[in-house]
Amino acid sequence: RASMKMKQALKGYETNGGCAYILCKYNQRELAIVSAGDVEILVIDKNGKEVEMSQSRNLSASPTATNPGKPTIDFVSFFGGNYAILGSDGFWENITKEEVLSIVTSEKRQDVFRKLSDIALARQKTEDGKKDNISLVVVNI
Repeated sequence: RASMKMKQALKGYETNGGCAYILCKYNQRELAIVSAGDVEILVIDKNGKEVEMSQSRNLSASPTATNPGKPTIDFVSFFGGNYAILGSDGFWENITKEEVLSIVTSEKRQDVFRKLSDIALARQKTEDGKKDNISLVVVNI
C-alpha cells in the first residue's frame, strides 16, 4: 500500500537528476575517500593550505537508480588539525574554495560546519544562486 501511495503522490513529477555518495575511512593518519557523482572534496592542513590528493575528482559519473556510477578512491595523509570538506555540487556551486579556506582558518572548529552551510544555503536563495540539493560533511580530527 505504501508503494502505491508513493507512486500516486509522485505522479506527474519527472526526475532527471542523479545522486552522489561519499564514504570516508580514517586509519592511522590516512583518510580514504570513496565517492561517485557530483561531489568534490577539499582537504586543508592545520596551516590553512590545500592538501593534494592522490587522484583528481571524476564529476561526470553521476549515479542513478539504474547506474551506480563509477567511484573514485582518494587517499590523503590526514593529521590532527586537518579538515576534509566533502560537498555536493549544490554546495560548491554556491561557495568558493577561497571562502572555505578563509572560514576554516578563522572560525572556531565547532562553528565551521554551520558557517559553511549557512553561506551556501543563503546564496542558493538569491537570484544568482544555484538551485540544487546541498550535502555537506566536515571532517576534523
